[in-house]
Amino acid sequence: QLCKSFATVSSTSHLSKMTGALSNLFNRRVLLRRLGGLLALYAFWKKYIRPRIRISLKGRIVVVTGCGGGIGAACVRKFLAEGAIVFAGVRRQASIDEWEAYKKQRSSNDSGELVPIMLDVTKDEHVAEAVKAVEQRGAPVAALVNNAGVSAFGFVENLPLERYKQCIEANYLGTVRVTKAFLPRSEERRVGK
Repeated sequence: QLCKSFATVSSTSHLSKMTGALSNLFNRRVLLRRLGGLLALYAFWKKYIRPRIRISLKGRIVVVTGCGGGIGAACVRKFLAEGAIVFAGVRRQASIDEWEAYKKQRSSNDSGELVPIMLDVTKDEHVAEAVKAVEQRGAPVAALVNNAGVSAFGFVENLPLERYKQCIEANYLGTVRVTKAFLPRSEERRVGK
C-alpha cells in the first residue's frame, strides 16, 4: 500500500507540474509578448530584409506559356515592365497577331522586349522550335512560367474520355514537356525559376 500511495503522490505532483507549465504557456501576458515579438520580427523583415531580396529581370529571358489572354497576358505585361525579354507562347495565330499589334503600340522608351512565339505545349515540335528561338538569343532562361492549360466543364458522365486526355496532355504532360526542354537552358540551372 505504501507503494500505491507513493505512485499516486508522484503522478499527482507530476501532473500538477505539467498543468502549471501549460497554464503559464497560455498565460495572456506570455502570449501577447510572443505575438508582439512575432509582429516585430515581421516588421523588421518587411522593412529591411525583403526589399533587398530582389532579382532584376532587366535584359534577361523569360518564357511564358499560355499567353492568349488572362493570367498569361498579365504575366507578359508585368515582365515587360520589369525590362525582361519575354517569349510569349500562344497556340493561335490570332494571338500572335494581337501581340504583334501590342508590340507596335509600345513606345521605344518602354522597357523590355516582346517576342511572341507559336507554342502549343501538347506538340513536341512547337516546344523544340520555341527552344531554338530562345537559344538564338544566346542567353540563358531566367524564368519559365508554365501557364498554359485547358479545363473540362460538365458532368463526368457527359464528358467523353478524350476531353480528359486533352486536359492531361496540356495541363500535366505539357508542363513536364516544356520544363524538361527549358531546364537545361536555365541560368546555370541555379538561378532559373
